[in-house]
Amino acid sequence: MRLRSRILTTVYTLNWLYLLTGLSGLLSTMAIATEHDEGVSAQNNLAVYGEFLSDLDRGDVTSIQNGVQRLGELFDSRPVEEMDAAFLAFRGFYYEVEMEQNDFERFDGSELEDSFLKDLDQNGFRLSSSEGMSYVDEHPKFLHRAFGDRVSEPVGVFLRLRVNELEEGIFDDAVLMISFENLAERVRTWERYMEKYPDFVLFDEAKYFYQTYLLTLLEGSSNTPIYDYDHEQKTESVTVYQHVQDIYREFAEGNSSMKSTEIVKEYLALLEKSDFRQSEETTAFLRALSKAWQLPEMPDSW
Repeated sequence: MRLRSRILTTVYTLNWLYLLTGLSGLLSTMAIATEHDEGVSAQNNLAVYGEFLSDLDRGDVTSIQNGVQRLGELFDSRPVEEMDAAFLAFRGFYYEVEMEQNDFERFDGSELEDSFLKDLDQNGFRLSSSEGMSYVDEHPKFLHRAFGDRVSEPVGVFLRLRVNELEEGIFDDAVLMISFENLAERVRTWERYMEKYPDFVLFDEAKYFYQTYLLTLLEGSSNTPIYDYDHEQKTESVTVYQHVQDIYREFAEGNSSMKSTEIVKEYLALLEKSDFRQSEETTAFLRALSKAWQLPEMPDSW
């Protein structure tokens, strides 16, 4: 498997886990909330759509247009809960097509045809590059544009929040692509989202983003550390960057009812105890947090 495909596998595996859980939950909800015949009809429509998607060629990006069109035919006049379930099925298919494109050897130095680039654009993809490699990538606005006003409020808001995050990215070659201030705001945004939609079918995915951003805020990344190692060469002392210290303090003074505020406040206290130098206590705190959350290893580029 090519390097880019390996990088993306972690994220897509999570998407499929959330998809399977979400579909099961939605089907259960519909079975309870509708008459028997309606419940059967919903499941039949989803079965028909699932079979339709399974027959499409994942190596052909124009399959995306076919998937969107068929979804509209089956679900545009159906209850929003069914549209949510159909959307989740489509999104899983969409990511499969993306992975399939990145398994091809078309990016190894050969010139790409204009028709292929046009097909990418018309089917919700773009050509991106990272670490000297080109790859097919999700267009940040595609899913929101195609489904944002057709799905339930929690799903629509989720898609809208992801637009900016996908446009900005987060890691490239283990370099943090956004500021620590932006990272802190992402943490707050996803925690508020989870508080507002605790029963949302993609709650676990929202939680994954929240935990990933919060852990990154506290420890940085391999090539964007929170510690000023250049300062070490001059003073023989490694301390947290001053602007990161300020962000932690501001965060700790925020909404005291938020779990993230409590976590940052506890971490800040340990840093202050060590004069903002790395210590056994701060290392143990981050290790325990990571272990409790059981997050997969972050890809270098995401």
